[in-house]
Amino acid sequence: ERGLVRFPPFRDVHGLRVALQSRMGQIRRGIGKPTSWIGTVDKGTTTYQFREDRFTCPVGGFAKCVDEICSLSPLPSDHDVYENSHCRVCKADWNQQGPQCKHCHIGDKLNELEADRVTVLVLNSIHNALKSPIGRSLLSVSYDAPAIEARAAKFFEVLEAHRKEKINAWRMWRIHLDLMNFLDELNQCKASMRLTAEGEDLSDLTDDQLNAVVIPQDLSPRFHDHAAKQAMAHGDLRRAKDTMRFLRNQTSERSDKNGTNDPTEEESCMVCLCAFEEGNRAVLRCGHSFHQTPCIDKLLQSGTREVRCPCRCRTRTRIDEVMIASNHRRDDGSRSKREVDGSWGTKVSRLIADLMDLRDTGEKGIVFSQWEDMLDIVETGLSKNGVRHVRARSLAKIGKSIDTFRLPDCTVLLLNVRNGAEGLTLVEANHVFMLEPLLSHALDVQAINRIHRIGQTSKTYVHRYIMQDSVEVKIDALRMEHQEDIIEDALVEAKTSELRAGGIDGGFHSEAELMDLLKMGVDQ
Repeated sequence: ERGLVRFPPFRDVHGLRVALQSRMGQIRRGIGKPTSWIGTVDKGTTTYQFREDRFTCPVGGFAKCVDEICSLSPLPSDHDVYENSHCRVCKADWNQQGPQCKHCHIGDKLNELEADRVTVLVLNSIHNALKSPIGRSLLSVSYDAPAIEARAAKFFEVLEAHRKEKINAWRMWRIHLDLMNFLDELNQCKASMRLTAEGEDLSDLTDDQLNAVVIPQDLSPRFHDHAAKQAMAHGDLRRAKDTMRFLRNQTSERSDKNGTNDPTEEESCMVCLCAFEEGNRAVLRCGHSFHQTPCIDKLLQSGTREVRCPCRCRTRTRIDEVMIASNHRRDDGSRSKREVDGSWGTKVSRLIADLMDLRDTGEKGIVFSQWEDMLDIVETGLSKNGVRHVRARSLAKIGKSIDTFRLPDCTVLLLNVRNGAEGLTLVEANHVFMLEPLLSHALDVQAINRIHRIGQTSKTYVHRYIMQDSVEVKIDALRMEHQEDIIEDALVEAKTSELRAGGIDGGFHSEAELMDLLKMGVDQ
């Protein structure tokens, strides 16, 4: 692969040891992208030219790069902002031709600080081999086995810490770059604007100059556009200040807690001075928290629409902005302990985990959705996680799909509820998965009745996936309300109608007629 330094060749265990020592010697001189270095050797009258791949990052390069990122000032100077605004790299979309700014130099260095993937792959393979039964047997005869395992665990622990530190360094670098961009945008917004002069030729103006010129016909639209942007910016600024205030208070509280002699000291409410236990606590905009009951509830009894923080910050918080936090774990069933390969969203990931559990138990299930795009996502996720499934894409091919679903190794059948919920008998399955709530009670019942029919010998289950605090909750509530109305109407009709057994003869006209027929059957 391009961009990788080749691992030294070896033929046996001793050769592997020498190759690793040689490789480690190169890595100690720096971990980073390789470069080709061309050298010459003179032997008599012949000059030989050779090429050698080396690692470019010097010793301690990662620490120096991280120190450079940490030393970036939260209050950049005008020179730094100007240099960033004219950088030919990060401002290439604005056709800037200035020298490369300090941020881009640091980003290039950080981009080179990649772990040697070849060496890590070799060490991972050796580590996995040592954890195998053969490797365990070899380690059992060595007195250094515990030290080897501890050293390997420490190595991969340090490697993981290096990866996380690099991710955090990239985040800090990106945040500071966004700060520079915001300051540059603010400077541009403060630039003076003017109307075009009568008969003025605008073709000779640069793009920056054109941005400061307003055509008289565009004056009103430009005014409303900037007014809307100003309102949005004020909202973002207010939320950013609230977040900053919250983080500062949390940092201050944590620092005070770490400075105490007793690190196990519990947090206490600033109103009643009692410790927070397992009850709920109310968190204000400033980040200070108090007991919800009775502290905040008493403050709200005054009838005011906002709460003033009892602490020194005196921040005002509206009633609808008071957040309730709890120490109790909130498990609404959306998370699964089974690990799912890939990121498919909360609902689909939970569905895939449930279907994997279903596969392990040997049962079958039908997944209904009213959206083909959703079925596409589910189908891709099932394939990624090794769950055998079949999908009926059209009514013409639904018979073939059902035959495949009835095979022992097929676990899931994917159906569109509008195309495959009527007239099918699928008693091989005993689980129905409804990905979305349906307004139509008839469609919902038809989907469930595909497995809950005559011939079903197993207990049937219906799984509904509803996103909390979304429109799906209201849709499902309407479905349940409609279902209750239908059941109530059926009960009323049953009480008021004649008793009938059904059938081609129209049923019985009275209960006495039915009882006479049953007695006749017994006598015979």
